[in-house]
Amino acid sequence: MSSLRRLLPGLGLTFTLVLVNPSPATAAAQPNVDVVDLRVDGRRDQPLGIDNPAPSLGWRMAPARRSAGHPCHRPASRAACPADAQTAYQIQVAASDGDLGRGRLLWDSGKVRSAIQSGVRYGGRALGSRQQVSWRVRVWDAGEQPSAWSRPSSWEMGLLQQSDWGQARWIEYPGRTEAQPMPIFARAFDLDRRKRVASARLYVSGVGLHLPTLNGRELTDEVLAPGNSNYQLSSEYRTYDLTRALRAGANTLGVRLGNGPAYVRRSVTNPAVGRTSPTPGGRASSRAPAP
Repeated sequence: MSSLRRLLPGLGLTFTLVLVNPSPATAAAQPNVDVVDLRVDGRRDQPLGIDNPAPSLGWRMAPARRSAGHPCHRPASRAACPADAQTAYQIQVAASDGDLGRGRLLWDSGKVRSAIQSGVRYGGRALGSRQQVSWRVRVWDAGEQPSAWSRPSSWEMGLLQQSDWGQARWIEYPGRTEAQPMPIFARAFDLDRRKRVASARLYVSGVGLHLPTLNGRELTDEVLAPGNSNYQLSSEYRTYDLTRALRAGANTLGVRLGNGPAYVRRSVTNPAVGRTSPTPGGRASSRAPAP
């Protein structure tokens, strides 16, 4: 710290300017690492339809821009760089970004001394079907200095109970033969122009493959959805966010179908993998209504 004393001529007044240099402790308080790429069950970008009651959380630790001046980068330095190792982490989960900031939490892992950055199970209050939550992470670097909190991310739970499907039912094409093309299902509906849609989700399950559209526009660039399963036991489903795709007035929802691995001729069975009858059957899991 240094000071500069000056006299103001003709006024009989003086003033002192105090110059303060940042202390080493203040400089060290600035984080050298950032927490990025938050994932839930291996999925990024605020995933929907998580039907794991205790989803697996993960993240990456990356060097912050200011860490380029760390002593570890000096010639012949043997010091560990901050991003070389994670020494601890802390996860917070809340019902919203606002609750995160206010400390109204569903779960706080506390400071956990660990280098693990994936596979950390959510351990808070039980989450319900369709529930949305926000979460964030901070870590301690190789020098045991804390990072700032990551940007909040989120995930949304899927349908956890069979009853969550409500009045949904399986759609058939009775009498279809193998020579006929797969059908395209469509449903037209109207939205009140005087009201705004706050949130809309489409849950789709099928024995085979599907490609959903809304007003002629595809809802995803994914192919071969929803994924393979033993159709005698369960059928996978996908969740789509329709909130911004819907329009006031008339809308049309369509689903194009494909056979995929579900296609078998009537005489084909495979007991080795559990297919003891040529067509799907049996009780489904909570992932979808029973076929």
